[in-house]
Amino acid sequence: RAVQPLSTSDKQEQESRARREIDEALSLDPGNVETRAIAHFELGQPVDLDAAKRATEARPGDWMAWLLLAEAFHERHMHAQDETARRAVDLAWEDPSVTITLIQTVGGAKKP
Repeated sequence: RAVQPLSTSDKQEQESRARREIDEALSLDPGNVETRAIAHFELGQPVDLDAAKRATEARPGDWMAWLLLAEAFHERHMHAQDETARRAVDLAWEDPSVTITLIQTVGGAKKP
């Protein structure tokens, strides 16, 4: 049986449900990096700069925390974005759960 595309109302309901679940998850754990990443990258919610800074302080070895901080800086047109993005990429290269299939160049540092 062929999969039918979702209607606009179905998509809106799914997004609304996702937003409610994210809000609930963040109310239970405001520093949850994964939830904040889903909210930002999947639902387009802005990154809370203070929360992103706290996340990198609490989890300095977490590439996703650094990526969210880079996104927060980017949204605010702040120059610290490049440094934090480099940190995120460096940490992601070290994380065996992350598969990076392209050669990345961030700030001139090439990764094999």
